[in-house]
Amino acid sequence: MLAGCLWLALRPTRWLGGDRRGRRFGVGVALALVAGFVLVSRLRLRGAEVDAGVMGYLLFAAPLVVLAGSAAAAAAGRSFRTGLSACAWATVLGGPLIMVAWLAEAPSWYRQVGGLLLDGEGGFGMGANLGDAIWWTLVTLALWALPLGVLGAATGARARRRRAREHADPVSTR
Repeated sequence: MLAGCLWLALRPTRWLGGDRRGRRFGVGVALALVAGFVLVSRLRLRGAEVDAGVMGYLLFAAPLVVLAGSAAAAAAGRSFRTGLSACAWATVLGGPLIMVAWLAEAPSWYRQVGGLLLDGEGGFGMGANLGDAIWWTLVTLALWALPLGVLGAATGARARRRRAREHADPVSTR
């Protein structure tokens, strides 16, 4: 998965690399995903009550970020393709970046909590975080956030077209 995402990021296909606005939105969404992940992790380490922690962020907040970013890109670009491109870029870049952030945060968790980053469960070595990082990132982004991002792209493109029709000048019948 990491190799595939890296390959697509460095040498995007014609379809993925053609839409600049979608790429920019996608990079922004990917950075927002990682920033949210790190924020939730650090808040939990400081003892703040975050609803479900890292697991809750991955299952609920991350897909909503991709959905909103895709809808915004589609509305701004006035096309479904722009929203779809933003969704694809967010998924392709967000996956490896979240994995890297996960592995960077894991030593702090292991030192302070004595457990895994995902659920704080103890009794495992710190290396168990690698499997969690790969598996849960793949599940949440590729299988959960990507389809919601496609729905967001469709919604954003449709809302933009509807607003354009409402504000169009009526055609003269003379």
